[in-house]
Amino acid sequence: MAAVLELPPLHERADTPIMRRMLLEIAKCSQSLIEVRLPRLTRKMAESDSEINKLVHTAEICGWASLKINSVGSVLNVSLTDSGWDMVGGKPEWMKGYS
Repeated sequence: MAAVLELPPLHERADTPIMRRMLLEIAKCSQSLIEVRLPRLTRKMAESDSEINKLVHTAEICGWASLKINSVGSVLNVSLTDSGWDMVGGKPEWMKGYS
């Protein structure tokens, strides 16, 4: 007999306190016009590289962050999308004209 497993959508499962904290760190750096890279997030959040990497890629899949990746496959820059900004309270007025 087949088993049926009902899971909530990924964006509901991924909305955890640590994800919110990471999105807030990205927002703070973006407001200060600082590029956000994985080592900076690892230092700011005091989490392991692999944990931050998982969070960043989950945020990208959920549509909360966009990644710039180099030719080798390393993440160069992380930025919030409009839905990511909505998760942290909205984009500041002075940033609305910028990407």
